[in-house]
Amino acid sequence: MTADEPEDRAADDVAPVVVRMSPTAHLASGFGALGLLAVVLAVPWTAPLLVIPVIASAMIVRLRTVADGHTVTARTLLGSRTVDWDDIRGLRFVKGSWARAELTSGEELRLPAVTFAMLPLLAAVSGGRVPNPYASSASSGERIGAVQQNPDADAEADPQQQSGE
Repeated sequence: MTADEPEDRAADDVAPVVVRMSPTAHLASGFGALGLLAVVLAVPWTAPLLVIPVIASAMIVRLRTVADGHTVTARTLLGSRTVDWDDIRGLRFVKGSWARAELTSGEELRLPAVTFAMLPLLAAVSGGRVPNPYASSASSGERIGAVQQNPDADAEADPQQQSGE
């Protein structure tokens, strides 16, 4: 038995995490189709525009990120790419966008549907390769204590307010 075997078994015991778009997003595709239908009925030569909501629904079904103990798979509309956790240098989050994995080769891999709120799931499945920002703040008493206000300090700071009451 080598030192790597228990880690491999622990990584295999973790169920894969599948991060995908909410199926409720199909409602947006449906409303988009209704809006386009009004245009198509007014101007019939615009009928090919009805393909847009169909493609949007296909993207909702297809786009996802699957992470297990060893690999991360980013599935796009037309393909997928799998990388090992060891090949990921870090994750980058751009405001209003999905996460991007910065690979050791210098490339970026977009991770569909992965947002900052999904980090605890990735932290659990990655075996600690991805830090959980929520766990570190919740377990650290210093951070919580730093934002709490001392009511006695407020009373001492403004003695005139107390005497005026």
